[in-house]
Amino acid sequence: MIIIDIQSRGISGLEFPALIKADEDLIDISIIAVSALAMKDDERNILNSGCDSYVSKPISIPQFLKAINSYLS
Repeated sequence: MIIIDIQSRGISGLEFPALIKADEDLIDISIIAVSALAMKDDERNILNSGCDSYVSKPISIPQFLKAINSYLS
């Protein structure tokens, strides 16, 4: 599992999932995006970038743990 902030330094959090999913050895790794982006289309764009889940900031601990736990089983 990878947890990434969409507004990361160095590489866009929207570019990162494509790099991971393009590698056959890494394609099955789940990516959870965390972001303060909260505009109407942000969640859709984040999920379309290859992220498997999206959690908005400020983080709700129960929601965050639920997202993580959904990929641990």
